[in-house]
Amino acid sequence: MFNLLTEHAKRGAMREYRARLITVLCVFVGAELLLAASGGVFSFVALREEGKRLASELEVLHSTRALTEETVMIEEVKKTKARLGFLVSPHPIQVAEAVSAFASLRTAGIHLVAINVILNAEIEWTISVSGVAATRDALAEFESAVKADRRFADSDFPLGSLAKEKDIAFNISAMYLGDSI
Repeated sequence: MFNLLTEHAKRGAMREYRARLITVLCVFVGAELLLAASGGVFSFVALREEGKRLASELEVLHSTRALTEETVMIEEVKKTKARLGFLVSPHPIQVAEAVSAFASLRTAGIHLVAINVILNAEIEWTISVSGVAATRDALAEFESAVKADRRFADSDFPLGSLAKEKDIAFNISAMYLGDSI
């Protein structure tokens, strides 16, 4: 239909189209600028209030001297002392006994890789052991040795460990009761 118009009418239509396009573009740009300016005002007010709040907190900190290097060092020493308190108690000797007892039950073909000991109660320790067994028979022999030892209770040997024939990775957990029984 546009092709049926004369050249002069086509040029006029194109001019009118461009003028409307420029008008719409100016309206959109103006609206964006208006939104940005109003948002900028709100952001400026929010930042100003945040700055005032931070300045007042800084004054309080300086006046009370709450965060000095000495108090920070004292807190770090207290935390370190709490972490190392476990080493001062008689528990490390019991942990060594538990690990030694578990390792003594090792049979030929058993290689222990990691041992984790957790204190459940005052005299109950849970020992979790990860390792590799050379054969299924070696793992079964180790399992029966741990279950037969009276120092260990609630031993847990996953059955999936016995699925392979050789080079079997295993995870075992048992409760160490000690020699008190």
